Amino acid sequence: MEHEKARALEAMSILDKWFEQKTGDNNKLVVIGRCQAAAEIGVSVDTLRNWERNGLFSVARNDQNQLAFSEWDMEKIRVIRLLRNCGYTISSLLRVFGDEEKLSEKPSLLLSLPINNTDFFYVTDLFLDYLDEHSDRAKRIIDFIEANHGGT
Repeated sequence: MEHEKARALEAMSILDKWFEQKTGDNNKLVVIGRCQAAAEIGVSVDTLRNWERNGLFSVARNDQNQLAFSEWDMEKIRVIRLLRNCGYTISSLLRVFGDEEKLSEKPSLLLSLPINNTDFFYVTDLFLDYLDEHSDRAKRIIDFIEANHGGT
């Protein structure tokens, strides 16, 4: 649970940077291969492949014909993961991430994402609250089990 919260906070800090027009370097390669990228982001390879096939992002290949993820690519994928976890559909994300050039010029396009007429930042904050609630609940369950079965 804490790992998931850390990922969400990381994606939200990326969003903060984007809204200040500070995006990751598209020429700085940070991850080679879909498996490594998926592991680093915390999604399955199939999920990552699905997002790519649906046009949410595209990745160049290096001289060895391996997928070469730039700093910018990894930022986008982290944000896509957060927004998918918050309930955004692939089609709503495609409206923003489908035009990569426009997004890198004006990241504030993310504010136009439709989701139940709810403010974008409010939805991401709700996701963090959701994670906190479940973490607290898990801790209470563990405490209960330890208190009632600690001696056996």
